[in-house]
Amino acid sequence: MFNYTIPPPAEMPQYMEYITSMPDKDSPQVFGLNPTADTAFRLAESLTMLNTLIDTMPKEAGGSDGKTPEDIVKDKLENDILKNLPPDFLEIEYKDQIKKI
Repeated sequence: MFNYTIPPPAEMPQYMEYITSMPDKDSPQVFGLNPTADTAFRLAESLTMLNTLIDTMPKEAGGSDGKTPEDIVKDKLENDILKNLPPDFLEIEYKDQIKKI
């Protein structure tokens, strides 16, 4: 875990170096939360996104074959979005590739 401290007085380049050494994503432990809090947060955000998609869909969708809005979103996720994702998304690998660029 990153050690958040106020750096001693220094010149601007030292402050900038310290700032760029900070992690891109803070650990929930920094805020006194359980390590699983990040997972719970991401699941809640995903559920909120899906519910927003369902709520904003047209209520009179023609040709839906009697499917509920939830089924339509589920089908769209399974048939369109998930098939276009890379096989395994490993955040650290992509960050390393971006840093090399």
